[in-house]
Amino acid sequence: SPEPPPPPSPADAPKSSEESESTTQSLDDGVAFYRLFRALYERHGNKAAFDFGDGYFRRAAGVGKEERRAVLKDIFKATAKRHRSDKGRAKYGRDLKSAAADAFLRKSTAFAMNSGVGMQGPACVVNGVVLEGMALDEQNLHYVLQSQMVELQRMTYFGQMDEQSDIYTQFVNHGGPAHKRFHKLIVPGPESSSQMLHMTAAAPTYAAFVAHLARLPAAVCGSDTGALRALTHIVAADMGTREGCELVQEAVGRLTAASDETCPHVRILFLDASEEASAASEGASQGASEGASEGGSEALSLLQEMMWTPKMTAMELKTQADTLCTALAKGDWPATKTSASVATLLQKATARVGPRKQDATQGTAGKKGSSDSSGAAEATEAMSLKEQRAFARALFGVALGSGAVATSGRVFAVTNATRFVAGDFKLAEVTEWKDRSEHVAKALESAQLPLLPADDITPGYLSGVALVAAAVISGERHLGIVRRDQEANRQWQSKVSGFHLGPKVKKALLHTVAFIDPLCSDAQRMAPMLMALSEVFNSHLHVILNPVAEMGSLPIKGYYRFVMKPAIDFNADGSVSSNLRATFTNLPVSKLLSMNLHPPNAWFVSAAHCVHDMDNVLLEKLASHETALTATYRLDHILVTGHCIDDSRQPPAGLQLELKAAQAAGKVPELVGDTLVMSNLGYFQLKARPGIFNLSIAEGRSREIYHLSSPLAPPPAGSVAVAVGSEGAAGRDWQTVSVFSWEPEAMSLSVTRRPAMINARLLDSGDQADGGG
Repeated sequence: SPEPPPPPSPADAPKSSEESESTTQSLDDGVAFYRLFRALYERHGNKAAFDFGDGYFRRAAGVGKEERRAVLKDIFKATAKRHRSDKGRAKYGRDLKSAAADAFLRKSTAFAMNSGVGMQGPACVVNGVVLEGMALDEQNLHYVLQSQMVELQRMTYFGQMDEQSDIYTQFVNHGGPAHKRFHKLIVPGPESSSQMLHMTAAAPTYAAFVAHLARLPAAVCGSDTGALRALTHIVAADMGTREGCELVQEAVGRLTAASDETCPHVRILFLDASEEASAASEGASQGASEGASEGGSEALSLLQEMMWTPKMTAMELKTQADTLCTALAKGDWPATKTSASVATLLQKATARVGPRKQDATQGTAGKKGSSDSSGAAEATEAMSLKEQRAFARALFGVALGSGAVATSGRVFAVTNATRFVAGDFKLAEVTEWKDRSEHVAKALESAQLPLLPADDITPGYLSGVALVAAAVISGERHLGIVRRDQEANRQWQSKVSGFHLGPKVKKALLHTVAFIDPLCSDAQRMAPMLMALSEVFNSHLHVILNPVAEMGSLPIKGYYRFVMKPAIDFNADGSVSSNLRATFTNLPVSKLLSMNLHPPNAWFVSAAHCVHDMDNVLLEKLASHETALTATYRLDHILVTGHCIDDSRQPPAGLQLELKAAQAAGKVPELVGDTLVMSNLGYFQLKARPGIFNLSIAEGRSREIYHLSSPLAPPPAGSVAVAVGSEGAAGRDWQTVSVFSWEPEAMSLSVTRRPAMINARLLDSGDQADGGG
């Protein structure tokens, strides 16, 4: 569906139920649509309302804005006439003028603002999964619904659903609490930002970077208690533009919400990101981009000077930011900056900028012992606007004139299509606090810094160190490096409770700490993998034994071997040895044993050579000449699974599929496997092996009715690759399936009915070829 007109803000919604005809004609398209939609819903039912919406959006996509109102009127009247009503027919003129339902519209607008859903355009939320933009496609929506159904069935089967509680709440919060707000750059997803601040590009050392931050004033959330602020927002904005001013206002507005849980840990720093051409001089009026007023750089400098002022509250700062942005928007900045109070502050800001008297690498700046907001002594030397622009360009890696926000070092680009409001600042705080910053704050609060003078360890300095630490941890994580607390508690350091293997800690490439209950089945599986880490990867292994205190029966009733070759072995002739074997010794000869294999779920394994019944092994019954019992197993097939739907979004139950080996032209392809599509979610499975195959519809009635179309969605990387081949205008004939994983993920298959078989039934052999069955 085309993008519907955005709903009005609560302030724009009409207040009176009796409006003039001229007001009705100038009514926002979104408000007009909602009033008529609500009228049909209340009088004719939900089917009429959604028929009206579907018809309007299909027709409105091909007309101009001036013609939409006429289309809206025609579709509304036709829908009201087509659907019966026991409450009286809806009428266009009367219902369009009625503002009785606008309260619901204001609530929906408030919901969109508070949740962040739909702020960048139309969106659909499926069990907490937000689809917008290109993802809001009809086929992709069907695929997501199918996947959600599979997940719901899996959770129910494994007892992860409780029928006594709300199903939706359990589903959405499965795997961890869901976010109460959505922003595609913040929450995990395909567009989630992984960019970090380029600290090494902005400063030669981390200590120098912290010193640079100390030259910027910081506004704190709530009252300034002089404590460490582990959540730092760095906002790069061009106040000469409307978007830049809005970003600054939203950032300052976030500081006014002092009741939030993360507020005591939050501070905000601003950087001037205006274009060079718009900031030719430090003391002159700055040119702004199209549609913007002058003086954006000066306005930000003025705001920063206010932030240096001791005891400046967040509410006062927000009032000043609103005043500055209003003056810039109206073009009143030249007159505003000549007023006595503003001119005095600008003079102070100019005087505060000067050559550094301290070495930047010392990592200290500002009044010693001061906190973020009150650490602004008159002698504090601030960063000039020119330095700020260079710092912002190096730090964020974006062009000047653009906006960006960095929370604990994680960068979020701000554009016209991706706004950043006060609620998004809070969402970024929650995610980064739980992810890294809380751990960093606890570590710094208990840290000892003997190499630094006590007077230099200020809250502002520690806040800068917390930002650097959080950014470094996140950067390493995106490189695949995850650090954990490697040292076990003192109670586990005893030689009685564990042992060490491998090289010494200082010489080891890896340091592995394993807590193991030695009398459990998991320990049997972990032991060979830990040995491989120690032998092959030069890992220092610290095994800590953690058995249960009491047990009522033997905890282990079987013998386990993990078949794995941690290193490559070679034969005498230099060829690679391919023997993989599990050897069991010292087994009880009088006990009846059974051989059980535990291959990956997608493997079909069978016995290739076996003299004895491996399900009933009694070693004392072996012949006298037999010194060992041996069996050889082979991997026969790899299971490839998927889901299939047709163009009516229904599973084509009984559809016959074939998997054939890809062959050169002119050769008869080998049939590897065939299957039927099931009615339950269109599930199918095929026996395959590593290689490239052609998946096609089997000859006969299945191919007479259906042909293959494009897959609904690409499968996960690293499992199954799918490419579609065409047989011409008649439709798709085959799909290339490349199996290059030992455990392939499920694939998606879409089929389409042939034009002459629209009404044909696949499982009814009496259907006629003309599709009249």
